[in-house]
Amino acid sequence: MFMYNFYVPLPNIKVDCDRLLQEIKLLVNPDYSKTLCYGLTTHKDHVNDENYDFELFPGVLVPPDTTLKTLPSGHKDSEIIHWPKILENSYIQELSKIFCDELGLSDTRVRCSIVNGTDEKHSIGFHTDPVAPHRIHIALQTTPETHWMFKLITGEIIKIHQPANGVPVLIETGMTVHDIFVPSNTQRIHLWYQFHKHVNKNRFNELKCITQ
Repeated sequence: MFMYNFYVPLPNIKVDCDRLLQEIKLLVNPDYSKTLCYGLTTHKDHVNDENYDFELFPGVLVPPDTTLKTLPSGHKDSEIIHWPKILENSYIQELSKIFCDELGLSDTRVRCSIVNGTDEKHSIGFHTDPVAPHRIHIALQTTPETHWMFKLITGEIIKIHQPANGVPVLIETGMTVHDIFVPSNTQRIHLWYQFHKHVNKNRFNELKCITQ
């Protein structure tokens, strides 16, 4: 299994993609066709909202200049770590606990990104996320032509397809310049768990040894 410091599959954890898709379909309003990224965990002010709207906290790109930007709500990503009632005892929350234990971290921000097939290809644009140095991504729906793009300091671009096989992948997003590419007329659904601290170096090396 290929592996880089910025892309580490975790095959020792296998997730149920169908179960996650079922929960996401119940949570994310399909009418939000213009929103690509949904915040599933929320700011503490909205934990008890009876009709929580996951469109309230969409993501904002952070360019490679390391400027930290706030969300449209006025909050920072690191503040959006509280679980709304609708997600209590969900599989999404269960996996959050598993990933926190695996990485030795806490306070994960959970998001879902959905690209619905359109006539136009889709990419975010190369960027870094210094406020969120590590993320665990789960591909739930994808195609072989859809891939990550990582730009090395040499300028070389590494393209990696993440399959929807239930294997979560640890992505280093804080320093590694990255982008995604989704061809036209293609649907891509990713659930991701965002951490606001770096994984301990010793633990990171252990994970790489386990998965090699």
